[in-house]
Amino acid sequence: DEMDICFDQDAFKAAHNITIQTGSQDTEEKSVILEVTPKTANNLYTKILIGIDYGKGIIESWELYKDTTLVLKMNVIESGYIDDLIWLPTKMQKITPIDDSSELTATMKYTEVEINVGINPNQFEVGE
Repeated sequence: DEMDICFDQDAFKAAHNITIQTGSQDTEEKSVILEVTPKTANNLYTKILIGIDYGKGIIESWELYKDTTLVLKMNVIESGYIDDLIWLPTKMQKITPIDDSSELTATMKYTEVEINVGINPNQFEVGE
């Protein structure tokens, strides 16, 4: 699906205009903010701001907008280097604005994260 950045990045890139937000690149912190707009209008959003920590290779924040209104925001609060292999978010905060003066906040924490445990090695073989 062209709106799924996590599982079908090629379709997502093809369906959106993606630019680096001016002045957002921080080479010392190894982060950048991408501004993403759909090529075809949809009812969910008109713009997404995606904060990327390219030193760790993870999305550290995103904000979903409908016109100029913030609809949803997600921030990575903590991340961990799992099994000396990969950085993953371990604690995130989801913020949903209710109106101009209130919001709903949920914090998600991932513990005991394991990489490739319980997955058949055949899942990683490249077919011909």
